[in-house]
Amino acid sequence: MFDEADIEKKPVMYLYHHRDEFVFHEKGKPQNRFPLPDAIISGIQNWLKPNMELEGLFFEGEIISIKPPIKLDL
Repeated sequence: MFDEADIEKKPVMYLYHHRDEFVFHEKGKPQNRFPLPDAIISGIQNWLKPNMELEGLFFEGEIISIKPPIKLDL
């Protein structure tokens, strides 16, 4: 039997896209910027806007996925 994975949810802010990376930071901690590759962002990249808040899913301190908000302003 496997132990349940400890997935932590944190709010993150989308900043900008540069080449093949999307740059985010932890909400309230703009100094903690981190780039994410297209592979993690695939499917939502067309909906991202600068300063948009999303939900980051973290496992052992590393981000593994991004969840967009349920409602988007287009």
